[in-house]
Amino acid sequence: MIFEESKEELFQAKIPFPIFIPENEEIKSSIRFSYNEPISVRIEVGSDRERISIKESFMDWFYYGFPKNHMKSSVEYYGKETVQIMDINGEKSVIFSGPDYLGRSSSTAFFNGTMLEFRYEEGMEDAALNVIRDIRTHSVGAINFIDSSFLCNYHSNFQWFENERIGRLSWKKIWGEGLWNYFPDSTGEFQHLHKITIFKNRLNEFMWVDVSRKNSGIKNLRYRFSRGGNIFKLMKNKDNSFYGAISDIGPYLFQNEDEKFVYTVTVPRMKEFEKNCQNFFSHMENLNFSPFLP
Repeated sequence: MIFEESKEELFQAKIPFPIFIPENEEIKSSIRFSYNEPISVRIEVGSDRERISIKESFMDWFYYGFPKNHMKSSVEYYGKETVQIMDINGEKSVIFSGPDYLGRSSSTAFFNGTMLEFRYEEGMEDAALNVIRDIRTHSVGAINFIDSSFLCNYHSNFQWFENERIGRLSWKKIWGEGLWNYFPDSTGEFQHLHKITIFKNRLNEFMWVDVSRKNSGIKNLRYRFSRGGNIFKLMKNKDNSFYGAISDIGPYLFQNEDEKFVYTVTVPRMKEFEKNCQNFFSHMENLNFSPFLP
């Protein structure tokens, strides 16, 4: 179902994630919803020849802050990608620009729990970045991963392994001690073989602690982040560990394995990691994974 909405109606609509709208632009907008697909908001800015399309949705099938629509694998972009740091709503944000999985010119950003995909004709990147700078939201309250996620609440036959990884887990909300400046949000587990623990910061950005058992015989438990590719600006390899950062302010990734488990941790941002990834490496080396084992 598609519902055509005005700016005012969009902000009043019951959407499970924050909505962002270009403040100084005339828009055409709609909300798309069905029982077997996640809800999304679609916005169009500009004329037919210079149209910029915006898709807003909640990223629940891949690590928050990583632009999977630009990535042909876990370690490579589809083409030459630019990564820029911009001030959006008073916070530094990472903007990815380059071809998406269909070869279209696009930019991707993550704000307050929402993933925004901007698509446009070749040569319109500057115009798209101006629209991104103009993005605003009326208010952002705290959101929960389970409440905002489609896959946590929809259990059926999954077409893509990314969806199956999340949808087959049994999810519940959690409370307790946090990690750094992130607080417990939710956790999902599958047959003592796979467990994801989600933490959230004050900006509704989600940190994942993803642990899977080796040699389980179950397909699609994890992503492999090999020591290569072109998505990481900073990388470090140590023994069975891999560390990477896409930009100075994140997102950051750690993957390690021992005889029984593969551990993956992704952190959207942390100020003490900025321009000094060694701080991230040290935090990961000292992290106790016992509470996160399936």
